[in-house]
Order: sequence, then C-alpha cells, then structure tokens
Amino acid sequence: MKYLGGAAKVDDFVGFDSNFKGTTLNGLATLAEALKLQGVLTGVGCGACTDYLPGSAFLAKLNDGPVAVPGPSYTSIVTRYDTLVTSHTSGLLAPAPNVTNIVLQDKCGLDSVGHLGLAIDPNIAQLVLNRFDPEGSKPFRCRLFTTLGI
Repeated sequence: MKYLGGAAKVDDFVGFDSNFKGTTLNGLATLAEALKLQGVLTGVGCGACTDYLPGSAFLAKLNDGPVAVPGPSYTSIVTRYDTLVTSHTSGLLAPAPNVTNIVLQDKCGLDSVGHLGLAIDPNIAQLVLNRFDPEGSKPFRCRLFTTLGI
C-alpha cells in the first residue's frame, strides 16, 4: 500500500504474521550465511527468502519511513510461537493512530499456533472478522487451539 497508489484503494489492512523487519527463518538464514550457503536456501523453493532477511534491499525500501501510511487502517496480528518469522515482533508495526498491533497470546493464552496454522486458527478468524465488520462483531471468545507450533 505504501507504493504504487495502493493506499488509495484499501480501507483496511489485516495481516497475520507479516514480516516488516526481517526474519532469520528460525536461524536457518543465519546458519546459511555462516556456512556461505545462501544460494542453497534461495534455490530450493524460497526465492523470496533473500527479500525477507534483515537488511535486504526490499525491507530497506519498505522501512524507509513508516510502513503504515495515512489513509488505511492497519491491524497486524502475530503469534509468539511463530518459528518462520523470527522474531515474531518483526510483524509489529510502528505505533500510529491508524495501527493496531495484536499479539495473539495477549488475547488468548490458550492458543499456541505457529506461522502456518494461523490460516486455520479460529481465534485469528474471529479477530479478522471482527476487524472487517465492527458493527457485526462479536465479543472475542478465546478457544483452545494448537498446531504444535506449525
């Protein structure tokens, strides 16, 4: 939304486990760098991995000024149990009037979902639905949910 006029076309952005600041891929990127194997990491199905590493040109451009631009509202939801976007705080946006950051476990300590499981997590679904339909929103009810960190 920051580039190419996207902010004028979007009212509400809701992301879960976004990566605004970079990830070590749970240490895999750090290990690949130490062993000079970055090409293996990006050549085996993760071509975009280099864009998501701390210090990449992509993230430098994204973070040149605030990520959240005026206009749209931004809701960013992260899980402490994310093992793909590490640290999970990479998904938190800088405070701004149009930004809401949610750490899932602050709302629902019973939820131990990891990165991939967020797509099927009923707690995430409720937070997203409530955000997109505030008039029809229902009180948040924490449900026990786990994907064993996946």
